[in-house]
Amino acid sequence: MSLIDDKKVVEHSVAWSVNRSRWSWMKTKALEETNVLSWLLK
Repeated sequence: MSLIDDKKVVEHSVAWSVNRSRWSWMKTKALEETNVLSWLLK
């Protein structure tokens, strides 16, 4: 494996983990908002 391939793999995994954390953060945020909404509607 050449150095360039390593760099691409690293960049790909970094981008993947960033996307995953952003996605889980968005899911958590949406869950919180629906919880707040249902609590307010009670």
